[in-house]
Amino acid sequence: KFVRTGEFNPNSEFRFSNDGSESRFNYNMDIRRNNANYQTTPMSNSWVYNSVIFNTKILSNKRIKKIKTPILMFSAENDRVVKNCAQKKLADKLFCCKRVIVNCSKHSILTANAEAIESHLKEVLAYLEA
Repeated sequence: KFVRTGEFNPNSEFRFSNDGSESRFNYNMDIRRNNANYQTTPMSNSWVYNSVIFNTKILSNKRIKKIKTPILMFSAENDRVVKNCAQKKLADKLFCCKRVIVNCSKHSILTANAEAIESHLKEVLAYLEA
């Protein structure tokens, strides 16, 4: 089941979040409840529009073949926002793409548990050093 977006919900529950740490989730929610500047929602109409443009025009097979830059792609193992099968399909089409699935992570890998974040950062550093 994929996550739906909408208005900021001050009563959001950890079990439905993309966070891997309940204490971090609660800390962030306290900040967001008390400051209207942080009461954002996951996506905007502009984001959706640009996503459609990206998927229909930029990701054509003809254009994908022109991408020669090495790419390091991360996929969250338990992502309920971005479909892993779509990421795999793109990675398979790219000339030079290393795709890493981060275990025990949801959509936002950098809010996963400490082990997932450490694994992610080690992959980034190893990729940059290669």
